Amino acid sequence: MLVKDIYGGNYDAFGLGGDVIASSFGKAARCTRDTAVPSFKKEDVARSLLLCISNDIGQ
Repeated sequence: MLVKDIYGGNYDAFGLGGDVIASSFGKAARCTRDTAVPSFKKEDVARSLLLCISNDIGQ
């Protein structure tokens, strides 16, 4: 999930651009059992996991 997904654009108070990662797997966590849960491709899950790990290491 990107900053723009949460704030609708840049978050200037903290100098965050809209394309900065705010949460890994945030959109997947928002899926509820009450709605139609989208089917995530294995490739997309693997990419998200790699980005999550590499961002954590980089910070």
